[in-house]
Order: sequence, then C-alpha cells, then structure tokens
Amino acid sequence: MRRTSSGLCQYYVTQADAALARPLAEELIRIAGDDLRSAHFGHHFLADCDLMDGDSARALEAYRRSLGLAITMGDLLEIMWEVEGVGMASAGCGNSRLALRLHGAVAAQMRRLDLDPSVPFWDALIASTSSSQRSRSPGRGSDSVRSSSAHRG
Repeated sequence: MRRTSSGLCQYYVTQADAALARPLAEELIRIAGDDLRSAHFGHHFLADCDLMDGDSARALEAYRRSLGLAITMGDLLEIMWEVEGVGMASAGCGNSRLALRLHGAVAAQMRRLDLDPSVPFWDALIASTSSSQRSRSPGRGSDSVRSSSAHRG
C-alpha cells in the first residue's frame, strides 16, 4: 500500500496536481509507521504540494522534516534534494541569501559526485524559485544556482 501511494503521489506531483497529490502524501505519512523512507517521501511530496500552492512557510517545515528523515536514513542523494527543497522554500519566504547558498552547496556536491540528473518538475520548481531569488538579490547571477536539478517529484 505504501509503495503504491508513494508512486501515485509522485506521479501527481510531477503533473503539478497538488489537489490529487496532497491527500496521498498525507495518507503516506499516516500509514508510514516505522518505515522512514515512506514517511520521508510523504513529507517531501507534501512540501512539493505546499510549494505548488504558494505556501512557502508550510513547504519549508515539510522539507525540513523530510530532510531530518533523509539524514536519519543516511541517504546522501535524498539529503541533497531536501536541501534544495529547503532552499526553494526559503526563497519563497524571502530568504534569498540562504536559498542561493544552499543551491550552490548542492550544486558543488553534485559536481563532486559527477551527478547531473534532471526531472522536469523539479527543474521547473528550481527555475521558478531561482528567478525569484535573482530578482530579490541584485548582483547575484544565475551561475550561483544550479540550473539542472533532480528529483523524483
């Protein structure tokens, strides 16, 4: 049930359909039990929904919860994606400087690991928040923000 909910939720998130994804993300959190990965995905997808709905403060809280779970799991790639999520939500909350620093740190780590994965939904969120960050931070160019990001949704 958890894997099915996670996969379906991911699909709706990648389709930018927060109305259908949100209840699945909430259900995933509710049924996760001691399955850290399912709880992690639930919080991540919930944060994505919040970001799509323009609620950066709620997204920030959910990405932070998901980040904590990724750290507990010791999953470096998930940690990097959650740090990017925290950066995007921080930008939406008006903290462009932190957002740029987090995006830069993730970009550097991705380069060190020779990774350059790309998922259209995640790339669009990054681009959206990056343009917002640049407009709020005079003198900070787009090279400070990773142009190619990745995530499942």
